[in-house]
Amino acid sequence: MQISEKPPILRRFILLSSLGVFGAISFVPSILASTDPHPPMAQLSLFTLAVSAVCCASSWFGLRFADATHLPMPYLRRLDQPSAPVGKNGVLPAIAFGSLFVVGAISVLHYFHQPNLTGPLWSRIASVFFAAGSLEIVVHLLIMGMAVRLARGRTWVGILVATLFFVAFHATGLAGQSAALVTSSVLLNGIFGLGLGVFYARYGFESVLLCHAVGHLLAVSFA
Repeated sequence: MQISEKPPILRRFILLSSLGVFGAISFVPSILASTDPHPPMAQLSLFTLAVSAVCCASSWFGLRFADATHLPMPYLRRLDQPSAPVGKNGVLPAIAFGSLFVVGAISVLHYFHQPNLTGPLWSRIASVFFAAGSLEIVVHLLIMGMAVRLARGRTWVGILVATLFFVAFHATGLAGQSAALVTSSVLLNGIFGLGLGVFYARYGFESVLLCHAVGHLLAVSFA
């Protein structure tokens, strides 16, 4: 009996783990802009190291789960397997869905008189690497891939599990807010999380990164 070798992931791992680490670093200006007094340097360093470590581990295991469950990543996979098929192009759908999310996000913020992400425009833009990079490496690459693997290939299970974690992450900052705002945020992020999961299953992880990046950039720039 032949033992099949695992597909190579080294180049994808280097790229995605680097994205996760850069996302942790690029979010520090937003932390500083939203806190007074500023947290000590040791605390910021611990945050950066912890997020970086989580993203590196999530990149490694998430890529293994993606390959084991045949979740698509047409362009990234070609870094390690040049002969891998390109697959469906999800660029335009990802941009369109990310833009629709922005309409809902800005509407919720304005209706409930909530502030935009604090800090100058450059720091808000830089935070995209954390929101659409570090977070997605953990939530959709790792958690969705792991859930699909444990569910023996049932993609819809992975989409639902990842959506729950996606919503839970965004709900952590809603303590003390009104029930109406919490409900609106949960619904909005739930729809967005479901959409991102569907995009991963249909078009690939690249579409998840693009869609979330478009939504985040437009929201922090124009809300």
